Amino acid sequence: MSESREHPATPWYQRPIWIVVLLIVLFPVGLFLMWRYADWQPRTKKIVTSLWVWPMAVWWLWKGGRSRWEIGLASFAGLIWLVIVAGVFAG
Repeated sequence: MSESREHPATPWYQRPIWIVVLLIVLFPVGLFLMWRYADWQPRTKKIVTSLWVWPMAVWWLWKGGRSRWEIGLASFAGLIWLVIVAGVFAG
């Protein structure tokens, strides 16, 4: 069988359409594939990453109906982890 002219030997997970699908359906996997294989501008990658990092940080800070003064050590550690991950992806 002949290869597709558009994607001669590109694995499915490296194609932009599948990266977008995985960003929507299975975000962590899509995020990894975006940074690893997508030929997108760094600014675009940073924006997509921030769309996940900041809502997760807010969720960790406010989960369980706790007030801002009752943030536990686990929530604080989670926030630190997110900041580190955001820094690594930001370049």
